[in-house]
This record gives sequence, C-alpha cells and structure tokens, in this order.
Amino acid sequence: MRSVIESKRPIARRAGDVRQYVESLAQGPEHLQALLATGVTSFVAVPLLMRGQPLGALFLGSSTPSRVFGQGDLRLAEALADRAAMAIENARLYRSSVYATQLRDQVLGVVAHDLRNPLSAILVQLSALQASRPGVRTHDL
Repeated sequence: MRSVIESKRPIARRAGDVRQYVESLAQGPEHLQALLATGVTSFVAVPLLMRGQPLGALFLGSSTPSRVFGQGDLRLAEALADRAAMAIENARLYRSSVYATQLRDQVLGVVAHDLRNPLSAILVQLSALQASRPGVRTHDL
C-alpha cells in the first residue's frame, strides 16, 4: 500500500504477482499469515487523494480464482476512492468547524462573564442615582 500512496498511482495484480505484494504489506510474521489466509488471488489498490495529497489507499481483493480484477474494476475502484477521499475530507472539515464553534462559545462565555461585572457596577450606580433623585426617570439621565 505504501507504494500506491507514495506513487499516487493505482495498481492491479493477478495471481502470480499477488503473494509478493501481500508480503510487502505485512507488518510482521503474524500479520503476513493473516493476509495470506485471506487467499487473495487478485486485487486492485488505489490511492485516496484530496487536492493531490494522499490520505491513504483503498485495497479491494478477490479470493475467488475465477474473479480477476481488470481495468473496468480499476476505474470503479478509482471512482470509489475519489468519493471516499471526499467523505474523509468532509468529516475533517466538519470536525474542525465543530471545534471552532466550541472555541467561539467558550470565548463568548468568558467575554459575557467579564462584561457582566462592569455592567453590574453601572446598574448599581444607576440605581443609586435613581434613588437619590426620585423624580428622575432612567431615560432622563
């Protein structure tokens, strides 16, 4: 998968080339055993790209010997990868906007609290002025 991500180019492999590629994916002996146990005989791997930058890769494999991926499957996988990359980017943007909204609300909470103290003092002074001049209404001041 690393080669697909780094090259930003899709690949398709058939029976003879699959084992070597699967071995390159393995992150250790147990992982290799698990990958080989899937019995993949054909696959396509396509990069997930957003604005030319790789986000990951999509791997579609077949363990049915009669099912061999071809160019049509590769085009379909690329279209699916484009949609998946868009969904990932939209999720990132949404998370970022939620975080920004939370920060804004925190700042507004602090500002509102800080403004209440001076406003309270002004209201106390206003009440004192009104009490000292009983005939004067608030809007006359």
